[in-house]
Amino acid sequence: MNSATGRSHDEAWVELLDSHRPPHSEGDWASPSMWLLLQAAVADPLLSSLYPWKGMNTLSVCTSDAWRDFGTEGFPGVAAGSGVYSVIAHPVAEGRVVLETDDPAVAVEVMAREVQSRLVRRTM
Repeated sequence: MNSATGRSHDEAWVELLDSHRPPHSEGDWASPSMWLLLQAAVADPLLSSLYPWKGMNTLSVCTSDAWRDFGTEGFPGVAAGSGVYSVIAHPVAEGRVVLETDDPAVAVEVMAREVQSRLVRRTM
């Protein structure tokens, strides 16, 4: 449980999944893609052990549930477009795309590998 918000990472994932659960509206072009991405991310053991953050159709994770910590983590994010998933290096910005794929599971795999690499570097 995070002392900043009083919720666990499991609760944070449940809230995020609930907010993107189908059915999606006709004009909500990114929701079906984001839903598939969220399902793949929560199934990943590493990513699901962290707190999810979503903004501008990009999923990121953080070791804390406090917004002030989010920007300092340095983890990549995955942007969900209409059937396209872009893994974006930190800081998340245009031109920092590591991988583009139509498979959310592949995007999650690359994201998790990058997150793990950063976590290992912190402990060295």
